Amino acid sequence: LYVSNEVATAIRDELLPLASCITPNCFELGWLTGKTVSSKAEVLRAAATLPHKEILATSIPVGPGNLATLAITGSDYAETSSTVKVEVPHGTGDFLAGLYFASRLNGFAPPEALKLSSGILESAISRSLGQPCLDIASQMAAVRKALDSTYVRMTVCFMQQELQGRLGIEKDSQGDLEQLLGDVQ
Repeated sequence: LYVSNEVATAIRDELLPLASCITPNCFELGWLTGKTVSSKAEVLRAAATLPHKEILATSIPVGPGNLATLAITGSDYAETSSTVKVEVPHGTGDFLAGLYFASRLNGFAPPEALKLSSGILESAISRSLGQPCLDIASQMAAVRKALDSTYVRMTVCFMQQELQGRLGIEKDSQGDLEQLLGDVQ
């Protein structure tokens, strides 16, 4: 673990129950569930014991020299895999989690979000091999576009909730408001 046992236990016991989606690597998933997790089948079994609606599990061994990432939603999952690379910089899991969440907030279903975010990550890793940190500057155009779009969607959603509450808009008139806000977006 990258943090003390006390911090990890607090995260598991206090924060994790509040999350709707978590992004553990294979080792972390094993630690969180107290189960042996070293294969895709074991990841799926361990994930099924957690209450989360969505789990992005990374660094899963799937054969000599290959790692998988699974986007698990209930009993369904999507999978990507890549070859193990030497001298991969730190930060790949966090970067993937951010890309995946941005994709999900932009309306991509888990399989598409996984494919999109994994592709961007692979490109960043290729540009960063041998470096101590992930070179994400070259990836920022795509990420920025996703974040900008997410911000606009969140703002429009907030506007819709506020307008409905303040103006007392009934359900039968919500379609008109959604169309207006769609035009704003």
